This record gives sequence, C-alpha cells and structure tokens, in this order.
Amino acid sequence: MTVEEPVATSSNPVLERFKILAKGQKGKALASLISQAVGAPGLFVFGELLDLPNIQQLQNGPQAEFYRLLQLFAYGCLGDHDPSQHPPLEPAAYRKLQLLTIVTLAGQRKAIHYSSLFSALKVDNVREVEDAVIECIYAGLLRGKLDQKARTVNVASAASRDIQPAADMPAMAQTLSNWSGTCHALLGTIESQVRVSREKADEYNAHHAALDAKLEELKKALTEDKQNPAVTVDTSSSRNPLHLATGDKSKRSPKVKGAAGGSATSSAKSTSAAAAAPYKTK
Repeated sequence: MTVEEPVATSSNPVLERFKILAKGQKGKALASLISQAVGAPGLFVFGELLDLPNIQQLQNGPQAEFYRLLQLFAYGCLGDHDPSQHPPLEPAAYRKLQLLTIVTLAGQRKAIHYSSLFSALKVDNVREVEDAVIECIYAGLLRGKLDQKARTVNVASAASRDIQPAADMPAMAQTLSNWSGTCHALLGTIESQVRVSREKADEYNAHHAALDAKLEELKKALTEDKQNPAVTVDTSSSRNPLHLATGDKSKRSPKVKGAAGGSATSSAKSTSAAAAAPYKTK
C-alpha cells in the first residue's frame, strides 16, 4: 500500500501566529495559550515558542507543568507523558503526540514494525496503527509505504523535530563527521579512478599515434613502388640463369631455310656433286 505526500517545510504560519500571541502574556493566560498550541492543527514544531523569554519564566513558577508540556511536544513521545508532571491531554493533543511519536521512530529506522507502533502509540489493533500512519503521511510529516503483508512501515523520509542542544548536538556532530569521512573516502576513490583512466588514455593515444606513423610509412612505400614499376635485369651476367641455360647464341651460325624447305648447306652439297659427275671415269 503506497501513501506518499510531501514532507512539511519549516515555514509555518500557525507557529508565527502563536509566537505573536505569546508576546506580553504571562501566568495562566500563557499556560492556556500553550494548551491551545499543542492541540492546534498543522503545528508540529515548538522550539521557537520554548525560546520566548516569558515562556522560559514559567519553568520555575506555578505553571511549570505547562512549560514541561511544551517541552514534551517539542522533544518527547507519547510514552514520555507523565500525568504527575504534565497536565491532562486533550484528544487533539493526544493524537498529535501520537503522530510526533511516529516521526521520532521514522527518524531512527527505515522500517518500523507494527509491533513497535502498538506499544509506542498505545493502541492494540492494526487498523488504528495504519490510520495513524496514514494521517501522519497526509500531514506532511512522513513519506513512506505501508507493507500490510510484512506488517511494517517502510520509511523514505521524515520531517525533522525540534533539536534539543544538550542531547541532540553530539549525535548530530558524530553523524556529520561520519558523513564527512565517507565523502573523503569516496573522493579519494574517484580521484584514483580518474588517474588510472588518464593513464590508460595516454597509453591508448601513444599506441594509436604509433600505428598512424606506421600506416603513413606503408602508404609512402606503396606510392614509391607505383612511381617506379620497371625492374632492370642484367642478361649479360654469367649469373643470369637464362644465360647459363642457353649459352652464347651470338657465336652460332644462323640456319637459313631454302625455298623447298631444306637448309642452305644441303643445297650447296647437291650443287658440288652435280658438277663433279661428268669427270668420273666410265
């Protein structure tokens, strides 16, 4: 079950109205104003009211229980309400303290089991728990989801409550210190990865430049071969295989074919024989 609403902002006109009304008030009138403030719709932060000088004066007077009541709504939970230390709660104030209790639990964990809410809200059934959580979400105090199957509230974010300097500041400082250390470690990791990436990029660029240079050399060699295609062969050399196979044909007498297809030498022999025939002895 998904129920999501924007978390409330710190600017609150209801708080400003009560701050204005509280100025100049004292005694029972101021105590009555505090009772109205803790039950007023839309008002969930009370630290600025507590800081008013006339409200600070209540803690040592007959209306001290109302000062403690305002402290309870600023910093406490429903389980902190003590009838011997605080005045009785009106229904609207009781409901608001339940919602503030949910906000406190949401600030401590990301998943709140229903069993924890039963005791913290002082309820005994699932319907009341889910109604309180949904109201808290629609009031802008919480962003999250109800997991009815797992019986948990999955918290995405929660509104901040008033800060109690003595109790909350050391924990906040430690949290910020841890966060700062995590950021420094992450920054160191990122810088290391950037350095390795730059080294690899330099190696790649150098390799690419070497390949380009070799490619240019090959192109130049191919261009020179195209410009000089003829190859001179020394046929007079004794090392020439053609010369060794055929010998020096220039010293041989060429054969000349006669008209009847015989050679010139055969014709000469026939002529000599015919001339000598008359002189033979009978």
